[in-house]
Amino acid sequence: MVTNSTINKCTICLLTIISIVTVVHAEKPKNMRSEKNFSVYVPESDETKELNLKKHQTGSVKVYLSTLGEQVDKYMVSIIRLGEDQIVASGLTDVHGEINFRKLSPGKYTVYLNKKVNVEENELTTVKIGDFFLKATP
Repeated sequence: MVTNSTINKCTICLLTIISIVTVVHAEKPKNMRSEKNFSVYVPESDETKELNLKKHQTGSVKVYLSTLGEQVDKYMVSIIRLGEDQIVASGLTDVHGEINFRKLSPGKYTVYLNKKVNVEENELTTVKIGDFFLKATP
């Protein structure tokens, strides 16, 4: 036989279980998370990509060039950290128009492509940054 006392005991047990589950699944406050922001901006395409790095991780940026038929090797690509007036990393693209920057600390970066000029025709190249990808590395 179910009595009011039994129903009250079950209700209390159920509320206790709900409270425990709520505490166990509560999220950490945002200021307590160990994630760090890593973002890269390409002014040429006005595109920004972001990645949350966890503690002890660094970021990598892989840049791909695109063109209308020109060679894409040996183009200088540079990365500057926001707020600093110096180049953090730079290098030349490979024969496929790719370059990879590794072990960048958390922060905000801008990627620049140094354009080549055709001196004979006084024109800029059609090569541009086609795409870029971010990756977290342990």
